Amino acid sequence: MLIALDESRRLNNGQPSLWAFVFDKLDIVANEHVVHLGCGTGYYTAILAELVGRDGAVEAIEIEPRLAGLARAALAPWPQVMVANGDGAGHPLTPADVIVASAGATHPLPAWLDALKPGGRLLFPMTPTEGFGGMLLVTRVRADKFSARFLCRVLFYEFAGARDAEVSKRLGEALARDHGAGVKSLRSDPHEQEENCWLHEDGWCLSCREAAEQAGD
Repeated sequence: MLIALDESRRLNNGQPSLWAFVFDKLDIVANEHVVHLGCGTGYYTAILAELVGRDGAVEAIEIEPRLAGLARAALAPWPQVMVANGDGAGHPLTPADVIVASAGATHPLPAWLDALKPGGRLLFPMTPTEGFGGMLLVTRVRADKFSARFLCRVLFYEFAGARDAEVSKRLGEALARDHGAGVKSLRSDPHEQEENCWLHEDGWCLSCREAAEQAGD
């Protein structure tokens, strides 16, 4: 069940069955380096720590000082976890095998993509202001190429610093067409909008083309 972290703001710890489903899609293995953005009180950070093991590492970042303090205390038994009080939209990120965001963004931040190691995975709720969004899984298949797919529909608390009102509007319109079923890749290369662009924005694009079909191959 959901556990309220701040009932007045409808902020909770997240549905356990949802996170079990999406964590399974990440294929996390021992010794990997994970960054958890918006860790709350650390419940899912602890699960990530168990997945990477004692020789792995988890960096947990939480913008709310009170929640960061609670997470730091709760996660003390896992020495592979470091908790920082900061903004996950602007906090410097070290190279990571996996980045998980636990709040809804309208778009992938360049810093998140840049921090992914080869084969690295980014998981975040991509959500418009109104209605359902989708849990997006992005994988760096090469230095300049990313596969992408929506795993399921979601509703999430908003990620401060990773929201854009105009993008939110266009994202909502795109999701209304097919719930993201056609998305196969994320493009960061400069290109004009084309038929295969599912959501074309400045500096990035969700595309219906496979990553291997992008320019340069």
